[in-house]
Amino acid sequence: TIMLLFQRLSSSSCCSSSIIGCCSSPSSFVSRCCWSCIRSIAPYSLFVVNRSLATPASSRRFPTGNLVLKPPQSRVSCWRQLFCNKISFRTMTDSLAPTLESLRVPEVNVADNLAEVVQRIESSAKRSGNVPPRLVAVSKTKPLSLVLDAYKAGQRCFGENYIQELKEKSLDPKTPDDIEWRFIGRLQSNKCNQLAAVKNLTAVETISSEKLAQKLNAALENSGREAPLDVLVQVNTSGEENKGGVDPGDVSSLAQFITEKCPLLTFRGLMTIGMLARSVDVENSNEDFECLVESRKTVAANLGVEEASLDLSMGMSNDFEHAISMGSTNVRIGSTVFGARSYPKKDEEQAN
Repeated sequence: TIMLLFQRLSSSSCCSSSIIGCCSSPSSFVSRCCWSCIRSIAPYSLFVVNRSLATPASSRRFPTGNLVLKPPQSRVSCWRQLFCNKISFRTMTDSLAPTLESLRVPEVNVADNLAEVVQRIESSAKRSGNVPPRLVAVSKTKPLSLVLDAYKAGQRCFGENYIQELKEKSLDPKTPDDIEWRFIGRLQSNKCNQLAAVKNLTAVETISSEKLAQKLNAALENSGREAPLDVLVQVNTSGEENKGGVDPGDVSSLAQFITEKCPLLTFRGLMTIGMLARSVDVENSNEDFECLVESRKTVAANLGVEEASLDLSMGMSNDFEHAISMGSTNVRIGSTVFGARSYPKKDEEQAN
């Protein structure tokens, strides 16, 4: 049966009684489990192509017999995967059991992980003589239950990369009213209206153009928001084509545009996702961090403000201690708190 794969749901109060027995079809499973629980096992969902039903496109993407571990990013994409591509669940056989056993989701003690991260942040700040930075717990692809575990342990600031996932979590009745959400994923101008609908959105860290700033400002205005939203300009410090952000030479003009032309946006600083190789090289000074520090100096001088008034959002799970030593005021840490996750290939180097 598929009980082995879905055993993670057994601790869910809303679904524990609905997964007794075997679900042999996606419609059976989806109709008997709530969406939050489906998402909680999404990174390990089992899809096996039934070639008699599959389209040519889905047959190429998911060869018959392969296990497909593909997390749906939204309710719509989940149904699309299950039905539009005509992919169906197949009852597990004994021969699949050993493979699926290896995919068991390990237990994660979020409270202990969080306490360890906070201690490492404080120790790094003390060694370097800097103020401990804000900790953004990056909860992308993780179920709300783990967010609530971190909340109970004292964490209030969370980061998300996917707008639909962020919107669902923010509007969930179980989400506390004092959670602060920061959007840290790549933002498209046609998604600004959706982002503006997120409850308790406190910051967007990935503004990369004047057009995007204008669109977000207009979306906030249309949503009826009165308080300005904090934003950071993302800087492409590594010069990699696959990375978002503006060139370091264009940062000041964009910061000035936001300050002067976007009344519902408050420019708060700079953010970078550096080169992966530099993040794991702890022996040398990180060139991406150095570039962001220098960019802040330039922007502060151009705007006539103190450098310390502008955030430096740099440092993730692999390199946050190094970032703190170089003056980071905002670290984005995910897997060290919530456990390892599976990424779409294009997001691998942006793992937090």
